[in-house]
Amino acid sequence: MILKASDFTMSSKLRLMLSAWACLVLFVVLGGHTALLQPASVAYRNLQHTPGISRNTESNSSSRGRLKNELEYFELLGRTSGYCRKLVTFGGSSCRRLMDGDKQVCLDDHLSMPRKDCLVYSFGAGYDVSFEDELIDFAGCELHLYDPTTNATGFIESEDKINFHKIGLSDSDKIIMANDTRKSFQLLPFDKVLSQNGHLGRTIHYLKIDIESSEWEALPYMLEKGLLDNVLQLSMELHSNFLIYPSEKWMEVLQRQHDILLSIEAIGFRKISYRENMNMAGFIKLPYEEDQRPCCGEVLYVRDPSSLGHVSVI
Repeated sequence: MILKASDFTMSSKLRLMLSAWACLVLFVVLGGHTALLQPASVAYRNLQHTPGISRNTESNSSSRGRLKNELEYFELLGRTSGYCRKLVTFGGSSCRRLMDGDKQVCLDDHLSMPRKDCLVYSFGAGYDVSFEDELIDFAGCELHLYDPTTNATGFIESEDKINFHKIGLSDSDKIIMANDTRKSFQLLPFDKVLSQNGHLGRTIHYLKIDIESSEWEALPYMLEKGLLDNVLQLSMELHSNFLIYPSEKWMEVLQRQHDILLSIEAIGFRKISYRENMNMAGFIKLPYEEDQRPCCGEVLYVRDPSSLGHVSVI
């Protein structure tokens, strides 16, 4: 069953204003050519549940092992390995019938969020915190929002309930400089973030990562250190930035990303859904494809109940 969070909570005037602002930004970025963004018709399906797999056992599926070509990477992204009976969409703003910023949450019994006793981490805010606001309204979780590039306190509706940190996520403690503005940004690894908040070892009911390609830097460290072992749901926007490399490096980059995603499933996560993000300005085109495809997609992984307590490996 697919539900919208608005079935539970009310939208606000502020969210409508942010939606209109997002449309204006997209219009300016695309030089007025908003027709480049094609309306997405996303069909959600409840898929047959795949039993838990052993990390030491090879699957007969072609999703294991080496990729044959670049296209197979994207085909496998769309394959799910689990299902959710109560899949709910929270947040999002619309522009020309396109949604962006919305995230899916599974509310099946073993993943339920105990009201006022749940913990959520969200990395990447931009200028749309509708997901965080709606989730707070619904579950009343302790929610920590991280983004080094913006001051989200200016447009958070639930400012008294959302803890905002002007810090980014990475695989180490470091300061980086933006090439265009020369601004500096502080980045921290996930274990240091958890330690600062006194949350090491606590169950994290939902972890959102939308950090503009930096997920491929942060995830290997998180897997190696076992930092996903206490996470029940993992929602990410995956970015395909392999085209910035010489063509002879494409398969190496995509194979690494594929291996990282397989490692997530190896510790007991199941892929519930993958949705191409049609509301992005960036599209990619493989040499042997006629049509372009979005550069980004939304993926949701949830814990198989039998996997809790597994040790991470990569």
